[in-house]
Amino acid sequence: MKRYAEGLLQHERSNIQVKPDDTVIITLHLQQLPNEILAHIIHYVLEPEHVMSQPDSRQIDQQLDLCTCILVNKQFYAVAYPLLWREPVLSSDLTQLQRMIDYLVTKEPPMGHYVRKLRLDNITCNDNELLRLMTHIPHLETLSIGNDTDNYLPPITSTSLQHLPHHCPHLTSLTLWRIHLS
Repeated sequence: MKRYAEGLLQHERSNIQVKPDDTVIITLHLQQLPNEILAHIIHYVLEPEHVMSQPDSRQIDQQLDLCTCILVNKQFYAVAYPLLWREPVLSSDLTQLQRMIDYLVTKEPPMGHYVRKLRLDNITCNDNELLRLMTHIPHLETLSIGNDTDNYLPPITSTSLQHLPHHCPHLTSLTLWRIHLS
């Protein structure tokens, strides 16, 4: 890897600017890196720095790191964007899921095809929204759904859950808590 990086630096073009306050800005124009190396860089960025309280859920800071990666250039975007959607992080904001569903419906190519893991509760989702969401995430593998007992919102019920096998045929793990099934 070191020799490869040295080779890149030998074939670069660089611009050096000195600003009036004596700040030096060096801009390097490197050759395009192979996607395999970018994937290693991005996976390194996603390595947890500490033990996660919930090992099966991506932390918000990791999601923000992925957002930063997609802004680097088109090549980083192509590698990091599917990872960004692989396990979307939803906060307890009532409108966040609705924005996500709207985005999945209107975006081309469909971003829902990248989603593999999802955690929902009735703070962010109800039966109607779950039904709408399921039609756009056909490759979902892991789903965790729960009802918050301290919440005044309608609970998620078996009304929407009965459609999971049809819409999400790749589902291999389903965790339900505080769900009353009929």
